[in-house]
Amino acid sequence: MKIILKRSSVQNTKPTVDELELGELAINTFDGKIYTKTYDNVQENIVEVGSGLQSINEGNGFGWRLRGENPDNHEPVGENSIDLTINNDPNVPSGAPASNSIAIMQGAVAAGNYSMAVGFGSVVNADGAIALGEYTAANEPNSIVVGSYNLGLGGTAFEVGIGNSADFKNGLEVYKDGVVSAPELDVDTIENSTERVLTTREYIDKLELDMGSF
Repeated sequence: MKIILKRSSVQNTKPTVDELELGELAINTFDGKIYTKTYDNVQENIVEVGSGLQSINEGNGFGWRLRGENPDNHEPVGENSIDLTINNDPNVPSGAPASNSIAIMQGAVAAGNYSMAVGFGSVVNADGAIALGEYTAANEPNSIVVGSYNLGLGGTAFEVGIGNSADFKNGLEVYKDGVVSAPELDVDTIENSTERVLTTREYIDKLELDMGSF
């Protein structure tokens, strides 16, 4: 006795909600994918059976997204890109819409080609950039951002965000012209610290002023 499922041999073809009953399966013999119909008391949907990544083309070329994720909550995946984000909010789509990019964790968006966004709400808006942490933003090409709630400046090669949702700020900035800045490091912090700390231009100016007062 043979059990033969509803099937299609056409690449990227899946059944419609009208073609399947609840509990029924269909297979695409070209892609090797199995589909079923779900109903969440609101609407019927066709979903791919299984876990892991699914290869999809949403108009930008073939990329990959986690199986079972609602495409309405994601940016259209880019060519050769990987969307490993989990998102239940269609108003704030996540994902990897640029080419050769990767986005990981809830709310991350890799919108630059050859970019990577890792962390809750982290966003990359420039090619070749990397954003790691919580609500970090990389807006300069070929830059790296880590930490949380950074300023997302231009001209930087590296930023360390030390902010929060009410106060975006950077603890360290390395610019592409070689300048290194620690914008939150003031004279009092340097003088009162028991650890080794960076010396700023502001601190040197104060020392020179103090020495000149003798």
